[in-house]
Amino acid sequence: MSIAHAVLGVLTESDRHGYEIAQVLAARTGGEPYNTGQIHQALEQLEKRGWAVSRPTVGSSRFRRPFAITPSGQDEFQAWMERPVPLSRPLRDEILLKLIFVGERDDRRVVDVLEDRRRAVLAALAKANHKRLSPKDRSTDRRVCLAALAADAMCFRQEAELRWVEHCLRALHPPVPAPGAEDIGEVPPPVPMGADLLG
Repeated sequence: MSIAHAVLGVLTESDRHGYEIAQVLAARTGGEPYNTGQIHQALEQLEKRGWAVSRPTVGSSRFRRPFAITPSGQDEFQAWMERPVPLSRPLRDEILLKLIFVGERDDRRVVDVLEDRRRAVLAALAKANHKRLSPKDRSTDRRVCLAALAADAMCFRQEAELRWVEHCLRALHPPVPAPGAEDIGEVPPPVPMGADLLG
């Protein structure tokens, strides 16, 4: 997601300073508070492009200056809203790059990388599930509903990554048959890589 455009979206409603913007975005997406450093970087970028202006107030620090969206910022936000969202590019995903480069150099270490990732994803999934609303708690209020859908998206993405990590672990280290299983016909036929994702 473009943080700069998310910031513009908040500024379309009212003038706000960085910390307030971070809180609003966290509430809207049902996630963790946004990094205020990133928000301030986005605000500086918006100001340089002429899409937002800061309004210094007496006695306020640099980080508490309220920002307002400009007419060109309104136009840019509207254009962003109308543009289709590009598909993410997996080649830019750090875990995929690490899997490839570590796996090419150290067969044993690649399993450790995947196990570490599995633990991290399980922890993130537990946290995300904790924030989800049950069907009976979902309000007809549009903002509450949208925040609930954002929390659902976080959970679904973590579940998908967990499935992928476990698929990688199975592919790299398939289960070893019990001794003597070959003699009694208990060895299951090999499953082509990726087959479990199709069914």
